Amino acid sequence: QLANIKWASPDYIFMSMLIAYSFSNVGYFMVMFCASMESIPSTLYDSASIDGANSFDKFFKITIPLILNAIKSAIVIWSIEAFGMFVWSQIC
Repeated sequence: QLANIKWASPDYIFMSMLIAYSFSNVGYFMVMFCASMESIPSTLYDSASIDGANSFDKFFKITIPLILNAIKSAIVIWSIEAFGMFVWSQIC
């Protein structure tokens, strides 16, 4: 049934561009987040374990605050590209 949809027609152009945009940027953002998580020193997690922190505490009190800059950058990049994708879908 998906083969019967005319993805380039004006009715579906926004959806087709949205799907293409989503899949094209997943890898880029994944590399960004993996690189920022790799830069977190393991000694922070070791000391948190010694202090009795569980995995939930380590994630929300160590990982999230230290990758917050990558999250902000990803949101800015995503917003700019999403706006551009919206503009192009309205032009076509």
